[in-house]
Amino acid sequence: MSLLNGLSISDNHRRTIAATMTLLDKQLSQLERYCRGQTFKGPLYLERDDLSLWQKDSILKEIDATRRVLTEMRDHLALPVTAERFTEMTRAKSSILWASLVELESSHLQRYGRLPDGFGPAHDLMLQFILARLDAISHITRETHRP
Repeated sequence: MSLLNGLSISDNHRRTIAATMTLLDKQLSQLERYCRGQTFKGPLYLERDDLSLWQKDSILKEIDATRRVLTEMRDHLALPVTAERFTEMTRAKSSILWASLVELESSHLQRYGRLPDGFGPAHDLMLQFILARLDAISHITRETHRP
C-alpha cells in the first residue's frame, strides 16, 4: 500500500516535484552507467573508475531502491515522464559549448595578459576547426536522413 494513496496535489506541486525528481533520476542513470563500467575517456577528460565491486553493487542496490520510490511517486502523483531526445540534448550542449569556445579566441584571451607572438593565429585556427566540428555535429542532428 502506498503512502500516497488517496492524496491529491496541485499542478504547481506536481511540476515542482516532477522537475526535481527527474533531475534525480537523470543523475541516478549517470551513476548507474559508472557502476556498470561505462566511463568516458578523451584527450583532456577521463573518468577514473575507482569504485570496488562491492561499492558498485551496493550503489546499484541503492539506486534500485530509490527508483522503486520514484516509480511509486510517478504512479500515485501522476508525474510526467520526461524523455530527452538525443538531438535536442546534442544541440543544447553544442550551443552552450560554442559560446564558451568563442571566448577562447585570442582576442578574448588578451584580457588575461599578453599572448606570445605567433600564438594567436595558430590557436585561433585550431579553435575555428573545433567550432566548425561542433557546428557540423549540431547540423547533423537537424537532418532526418543521410543525404
